[in-house]
Amino acid sequence: MSQERNDLTIYSGEQTSLARAAQVAYSIAQAQTLEDYRADKADTTLARQRDDIALFESYLAEAGVHVAGMADDLSPWAEISQGLISGFLRWQLRKAIAWAV
Repeated sequence: MSQERNDLTIYSGEQTSLARAAQVAYSIAQAQTLEDYRADKADTTLARQRDDIALFESYLAEAGVHVAGMADDLSPWAEISQGLISGFLRWQLRKAIAWAV
């Protein structure tokens, strides 16, 4: 008896050589993305970005989310939402007011 084909099957559990090659290429490209971005940036720009990202990590830590190394690892950024960014902006304003007093 032949196995019945279901047109709703998206993934059969087997990965083709093309799919494996695509995954490898994606991993390489992703690893190179940050390096390519930084290649033509001034040292002062990169230092400022590192400081800003460290501040964002501090905000997350105060919120109970401990993430480190976001300046060098792009993967955590996939989970950053608009709400986190909005909260970070409000947090900075509250900190600035506290620092000014």
